[in-house]
Amino acid sequence: MKIGVLEAGPNVASLADRYGSFTDMFQAWLEPVADDATFVGFRAYENGLPESVAACDAYMVTGSAASVFDSTPWIASLSDFIVAAASDRKIAGICFGHQLVAQAFGGTVERSEKGWGAGVQHYDVAADGAPDWMTPCRKRVILGASHQDQVTSLPPNAQPLAGNSFCPNAMMLIGDNVLAVQPHPEFPPLFMAGLIEAVAHRYDDELEAAARASLALPIDSAVVAAWVWQFLSG
Repeated sequence: MKIGVLEAGPNVASLADRYGSFTDMFQAWLEPVADDATFVGFRAYENGLPESVAACDAYMVTGSAASVFDSTPWIASLSDFIVAAASDRKIAGICFGHQLVAQAFGGTVERSEKGWGAGVQHYDVAADGAPDWMTPCRKRVILGASHQDQVTSLPPNAQPLAGNSFCPNAMMLIGDNVLAVQPHPEFPPLFMAGLIEAVAHRYDDELEAAARASLALPIDSAVVAAWVWQFLSG
């Protein structure tokens, strides 16, 4: 199975030497459960989209320092590509990707009045109607996050899958072919520590301290990797 990773930005410069591109990070995260997959990166942020939606069997959309409501041409082009691809291919969006697919299918994304979500967070899984691919079953998952924008209203036909009081719409299924995940299951703890260091100037002292302290929590990257892969390959 060929997975196209639509990169919505470059990796943080101070971390790229160790962790590579966002495509490299998605591959490292999913490889333990997706040993028959190949991952191909496309620099969507440089207008490097695939020539056709048929280029890959499924697509993933990465995080970004950009906001989905920025009036930047590549964002509009990426949004159009996602809508076209979702007609017969699975799409999974992470962080910026989560917000972009939500917006593309009729949801609302805004700069949150709650400020930044930073560090490791708990997300409660919806009690009823979880899809079959969400196994192993969990009532709660713990994942790293770094975002100021949020999906504030769901697209039509969206099924909420997980959230918390800070970010109620943190995971959703849109129709049959689009999965959106706000936190970063692909970020290992040491990467999260480096990310907090790189962007700490955006936080107040209390938020920075809380974000750093949260890194002691175990994260459920492997659980969500299984969910995402079972969704993409199902």
